[in-house]
Amino acid sequence: MHFLKIDGSLMQSLSTDQGLQERVRTFIGTASKRGIPTIAERVEDANTMAVLFQLGAAYMQGHYVHEPEVILAEAR
Repeated sequence: MHFLKIDGSLMQSLSTDQGLQERVRTFIGTASKRGIPTIAERVEDANTMAVLFQLGAAYMQGHYVHEPEVILAEAR
């Protein structure tokens, strides 16, 4: 396994739910002990991002990190 991706459904109330923070901390800690970087998906606000930094997430994805963009293919 090269990465552990943490499901975005866990991000919805991460900044306010202590129990959920402990679950995510366990995922990140277990992966870290095995040398596996973690990716948190669906990061939508600064509070969630701050909690993830505190919990040790290696990477983050989501609208708060980078808005999606449309890339049009060049017609050939």
